Amino acid sequence: MKKILLTNHFLREFSGSEIATLDIAKEFLAKGYLVSIGTFILSNPLKSEFDKFKMRIVDLNTASPEHFDLIWSHHFTTLDTCLIDIGITADKIIFSSLSPYESLESPPLSTEQVDLFLANSIETKDTLIDMGIDSAAIEIFPNPVSDDFFTPTANRDFTLQKIAIVSNHIPIEVKNTLPLLHNNGIEVKIFGIEGEFKLITPDILKEFDAVITIGRTVQYCLAMGIPVYCYDRFGGPGWITNSNIQNASEYNFSGRCTNRRLSSDEIVNEIIHSFSDIQLEKDFYQKFALENYSLSRLVNIFLTNISTSVTNIYSHKRDLYKNILKRQRLYLNNKLKIDLFSQLFLDNGNGLSEENSIKLPVAQNTDIQEFIFDLSDRPILTNLRFDPLNDSCVIEIESLKLIKNDGAEIELCEQLTSNAIIHHCNSYFFDTIDSICYFSSVDFKNTQRLIARIRYTHIGRDALTACIDQTKTERNQTKGKLKLVYSIKRQKITEQLRKIQQILKGD
Repeated sequence: MKKILLTNHFLREFSGSEIATLDIAKEFLAKGYLVSIGTFILSNPLKSEFDKFKMRIVDLNTASPEHFDLIWSHHFTTLDTCLIDIGITADKIIFSSLSPYESLESPPLSTEQVDLFLANSIETKDTLIDMGIDSAAIEIFPNPVSDDFFTPTANRDFTLQKIAIVSNHIPIEVKNTLPLLHNNGIEVKIFGIEGEFKLITPDILKEFDAVITIGRTVQYCLAMGIPVYCYDRFGGPGWITNSNIQNASEYNFSGRCTNRRLSSDEIVNEIIHSFSDIQLEKDFYQKFALENYSLSRLVNIFLTNISTSVTNIYSHKRDLYKNILKRQRLYLNNKLKIDLFSQLFLDNGNGLSEENSIKLPVAQNTDIQEFIFDLSDRPILTNLRFDPLNDSCVIEIESLKLIKNDGAEIELCEQLTSNAIIHHCNSYFFDTIDSICYFSSVDFKNTQRLIARIRYTHIGRDALTACIDQTKTERNQTKGKLKLVYSIKRQKITEQLRKIQQILKGD
């Protein structure tokens, strides 16, 4: 039985490279391979999907040398670690890059050992070529779709009654379409971190008449013949049609194929008024998807090509490694910044401990950041402790919610106590690197997840300065209040003495 190692830097959520790794793993299982999954970070909810297929997980933090027939790798960190640090070997090696701009998608330093580079779009391929990779070494692997999405829905008559929004980063103009679509009698359901957070399957999509999304979910819809409106954080072309699909696909259906931004009203008008015309595109959708996005077909092609080819000596450009180092350094510099993390400690009846905790990275910016702590595999919870950051910080907590198994939401801010030196409304000033939030009188049983939405206004030394300044401000305000109180009391005492003196004089 042939052995394959699939690698991805992290496997934790329902997002691009992670779902791609799952789909590819299932495809190789179906082909009779012994599949191993290499990663640095593994957690739910995605872990449970790999568990269903009893796949072997290789922890790249502690792995040992081993030989495989094939390595199929996402992210330069995993392949360089396997080949350079651990000493893993393989007969053939594929490196797949899933973005033209994300630094984690840079080619590896072990480029000379790669037999085939895959790019998820022409845009990504052009970036690899510009960096110095020989174009002959690169093939397009455009986020293909597993066979179960090629379901016969093209003959179904769609009426615009139900729309799904599939996104982990919904732009405000799309959020604001919800009441407008509702007023037009259209039901909308959100899938992602702001809605129902689950793996998208054919059974989910078949319930909807149209989908607003970007990325690989566009291919899902095309394969199923479901009208798809391509628009998200980068804007987008709107309805995917025969006339714009080629251009949109070259940018991996990210929306970056246009610099097109619409208002909420414009999006709704376009969705409603053009829907009847989109019905004519359904047969084209499935035909195009079958020709371009069939995972089983593309994997067969690449396996045939790579197994029959001799070792290729590519003419990579001289400055390739300089370009790789530049792009990798962007990732490493960013990684230094996001070594900051928030941490949730879980008490299952045995007290709080480092071993029983969940860490999520914190970015150094002043945007509102959302952290989703999955607790679905922790049925018995007696207590939680939330540490916003492993450094001094000033934060604004927009919300801190428990989501129960039955969908009920509990806002925890009212039950929150902390070791902040100053607390005003939703602002907390922590002058310690061990910021702590406790919760009182909360039933933590049957909890699905905890969702925190936090703005980090100051971090580290900047936070200490802010804490000192705020302390001085409050001390001065307190002094001012005390002076005012003292002045008022002094006036009252003076007035009382005057009255007493008048009374004594009258005697």
